[in-house]
Amino acid sequence: MYNVIAAEYDRYGLVYSCTDLPDGNSVQFAFILTRSRLINQYSLRENYNIYRWNGINTRYFEDLRPARECFFFNPNADQKRASISSIRRSRYY
Repeated sequence: MYNVIAAEYDRYGLVYSCTDLPDGNSVQFAFILTRSRLINQYSLRENYNIYRWNGINTRYFEDLRPARECFFFNPNADQKRASISSIRRSRYY
């Protein structure tokens, strides 16, 4: 499960997820999703502040720029096996 922390639909979306693990630890994910491949420093700082205002520590955030080709998991409903598909990003992504 994930939570949309904030969204400005023509610029960005901020997504956060926290899942408890059986050993008592947890795993957390946070994403800054943008309409463009690059984000300026002002917008990045603004997005980090929104996470902080919501109690999310941004200290360990890493910059993970997507590759030109993106792979995603696509289970095939007609068969018992799953397949890995790839898509080409558009010039707007």
